[in-house]
Amino acid sequence: MSKRKTDDSLARSIESALNLGQFVSYNHSWRFVQDLEEIKSKIDALLEQDQAQRALNLYEVFISGCYEKAEEMDDSGGNLGMFAQELFISWIKARQKAGCRPEETVKIILRWRDNDNYGFWYDIEEDVAKIFNKEGFLLFCKHYQARFAKAYAPFQDQGPKYIYDYPSEVYLPARVLKKIYMAKKDITSYLALCERIAISPKDCENIATLYKDKRRFAEALEWIEKGLIWKRNASGAINPVLD
Repeated sequence: MSKRKTDDSLARSIESALNLGQFVSYNHSWRFVQDLEEIKSKIDALLEQDQAQRALNLYEVFISGCYEKAEEMDDSGGNLGMFAQELFISWIKARQKAGCRPEETVKIILRWRDNDNYGFWYDIEEDVAKIFNKEGFLLFCKHYQARFAKAYAPFQDQGPKYIYDYPSEVYLPARVLKKIYMAKKDITSYLALCERIAISPKDCENIATLYKDKRRFAEALEWIEKGLIWKRNASGAINPVLD
């Protein structure tokens, strides 16, 4: 079978499985997404066979279709959203293997994320940071560092405040940066960010985890103790789970 026929066959399979124009109820959403996963596994195989450009084209067809299907199903269980996140990660892998420019990859990702009407990009930053190559990661990280720095500038002389005491323009990129630093086990950058925004119990837990992963157990225990103290003293204004 030729490459063209293989691609056409998989593209038709994507179109058939998505069944655009037909509503998918909550009770059928799990089975529906399971069928999508079976097709994705065939595209993943192309990527593993060093056919990155072919896989990339098909991932993009799939992603476009998922955005259309989001209007036609009850995804309150999050099945389509989780599947879309798997597609995004595979799409990044394919672009990197195909030698696409990382600047363009990051630009597309940021556009998708900033126009996310369906929650497809919710809490995915850590996974994205892990999969990026060095150049892509630096561009991704620098974008959020610049966004945070610009929004934080009016507050830098006021002293640290809890993260949700800042406007969303400050705390949203700060949250993304924390996830990125966790993905790369970057204690130095995580601590530097916390010097600007007050440390929460969740931060203490994250920092303890980073130290533990580096087998620096004394520092890990120190931060666990700090977190316990913070939780005991936390006011109702702090949410130790979300911070």
